[in-house]
Amino acid sequence: MNEEDKKELEKLRGTRIINIEGVLPTFYFDNNATLFLECPWRLVAHNETIIVGNTEFEGQSTHDEGMNILKDKVISKKIVDFEIKDGLYDIQITFENSLRLDIFVQSAYYESWNLHIGQRNFITIPGGQLAIF
Repeated sequence: MNEEDKKELEKLRGTRIINIEGVLPTFYFDNNATLFLECPWRLVAHNETIIVGNTEFEGQSTHDEGMNILKDKVISKKIVDFEIKDGLYDIQITFENSLRLDIFVQSAYYESWNLHIGQRNFITIPGGQLAIF
């Protein structure tokens, strides 16, 4: 990832998630960025897991319950750090209220996550790579 790409990611610091939609969640940020997930994730507070996404959902009722918890905890909370881990391309989003959203790449499948910021797209691709265009 070059310096220009890193500057784009910096634009997520100080923003807020304003909505989350979908069975495979799409996060909408207040700066018009979006993050679509097709991979495992977990929400952590004070080093304790609050909820693990997708893999713990056993049907519509547990999915709805989990998504309601996620929405309640992160919507409108300020993002203090947004990091794509070098080499792994996992994402770690840290919020002002000591919450952390960990997003894990599944490199054997299709795109694990897609992040769109302005005119820049960051997309994980099979084989553990990151495409930026």
